[in-house]
Amino acid sequence: MAIFEAIITERLILRPLNINDIHEVHDYSGNADNTKYVTGLPSLNVEETQEYLAWVVSEWNKDKPKYYAFAIILGGKIIGEIAFGNEPGTFEASIGWIIHRDYWNCGYATEAAVAMKNHLFNSMSIVKLVSSCDVDNLASRRIMQKLGMQLQNENEPWEYRDGRISKSVTYCFKK
Repeated sequence: MAIFEAIITERLILRPLNINDIHEVHDYSGNADNTKYVTGLPSLNVEETQEYLAWVVSEWNKDKPKYYAFAIILGGKIIGEIAFGNEPGTFEASIGWIIHRDYWNCGYATEAAVAMKNHLFNSMSIVKLVSSCDVDNLASRRIMQKLGMQLQNENEPWEYRDGRISKSVTYCFKK
């Protein structure tokens, strides 16, 4: 089982998501405004959110998880999540985040991303961090730039759950 202590920042606590987080997670993952640029969302119903959280918990329970999802907590309330993927035995991770729209433009996603980047480089021996988003997702692009990530490629297909196709950008940071 992967053991992670909470990551604490100036304003936030990042801790592993669990099945009890279902209503707060569904509040942002089932909302079309929050998920406008997320390929696998919105969650269509609470049951779908529950399936996602069950999968997250099953990943956390593996000896060598490939996916780690953390609740972003502000003042005791889950306001979003930050996750990273890492193929066991490699030194590269991909990172992504989502914040409830009620908390946009307050720097919470950036604060969580910086803390996670530091954790990955300092505690997990990661040497390369990548992140991708829809080319029109300017907020996420700014966060990637604040992390010191450089544009690696663009114009790859970015396909949404509803069949929409867009273009993506990928940013990279190497230690």
